[in-house]
Amino acid sequence: MLILNPLYDTAFKYLMDNEAVAKIVLSTILGVEVVALSPMPQETPFRMQGWSLSRFDYRAVIRDPEGEEQMVIVEVQKSRSPSPIPRFRNYLALNYASGFREAIAFDSTKALKHPVLPVVPIYILGYDLAEFEGRIIRVDTLPYDYSLGRHVEVKSRFVELLTHRCHILIAVDKEEKQAKQRRGRKGASPADATHAKAYHQLELLLDLFIQKIAGADKNDVVEIEGDRYEDGGLKSVVDHLHLGTLDDELIRSIFLERTYEDYGKTLLEDLATTERNLEVVERSLEATERNLEATERNLEATERNLEATERNLEATERKREIAERNLEAAEQKRETAERNLEATERNLEAAEQKRETAERQRVDLARKMAGMMLAMGRPLDEIARETGLSKDEIEGLT
Repeated sequence: MLILNPLYDTAFKYLMDNEAVAKIVLSTILGVEVVALSPMPQETPFRMQGWSLSRFDYRAVIRDPEGEEQMVIVEVQKSRSPSPIPRFRNYLALNYASGFREAIAFDSTKALKHPVLPVVPIYILGYDLAEFEGRIIRVDTLPYDYSLGRHVEVKSRFVELLTHRCHILIAVDKEEKQAKQRRGRKGASPADATHAKAYHQLELLLDLFIQKIAGADKNDVVEIEGDRYEDGGLKSVVDHLHLGTLDDELIRSIFLERTYEDYGKTLLEDLATTERNLEVVERSLEATERNLEATERNLEATERNLEATERNLEATERKREIAERNLEAAEQKRETAERNLEATERNLEAAEQKRETAERQRVDLARKMAGMMLAMGRPLDEIARETGLSKDEIEGLT
């Protein structure tokens, strides 16, 4: 059986424009009966750079298993490819901001025109969140009382309006993990029967988003086993999606949507490739600039070394010249010293000759004086003392 792929915005809008079908879809996801539903003005498809993120908002009256009814805002955000988390947050913030603007609007009697409503986000993702084993995740806001050390089952409007529960549907195959979960549910207690039935319906709904025609590259139209939906409440959903496959204009719109997104993805990939190439070029330029800077620094250092070498050579040359002059002066001093030494030696020789002459003259004079004293009959001791001659020398004069 062929049906439109509701993961595409055009097909999903076609599905949710049917109020009866939309109630079934939201009731299946929320796990409670949606008894009244009205779309809010904004339906915001966002496509840019390969991302596809759309948002559908509803005011809904839901009825819990105890029969209590409550009005809430249901916000459906749907994305086929990983989108930046801030976009999900921004759309959620818009709903809170819208609720605030409505909450502060008063009528002529000074009463609030609109009550503040809880927001229940639903995220339908066409990509995997690998941290979860299952495809269907519900996040609750169950208060935890620290004084009791446990969660408490109480209803608090304060908590409902300032926090929010959410539902995450991951429209990808997780067959191995899903098989483990199914085996784990075998033999479940009767108390789990209601949960198991609701979970089965959710799985069937989610399967509508992920199957495709065998051999097809794209899944504008998906092929399902129609008999799986004969007994459950999803039959009208499947029939409505099947009816859409007969609408050529609708098929064409889905094709154009996919073509636009494929083109956007191609542009994004080309842009990413260009950016990577630019990054490589920029890194190469930066490396070249660093090399040039290093080369310039090396050249500057080389120039400084050359200048220092030249200064050293000049200083060495000056030292050599000084050394040569000092050597010449030393040579002159040596020659002068040699001449002085020769003169001194000559003076010494002359002095020695004079000393010898003086000594001979002294000896001659002493001998003459000794001869005279001998002639005068002076004693030898007195003559020796007066002349400095020895007694033998004096006796030799006689």
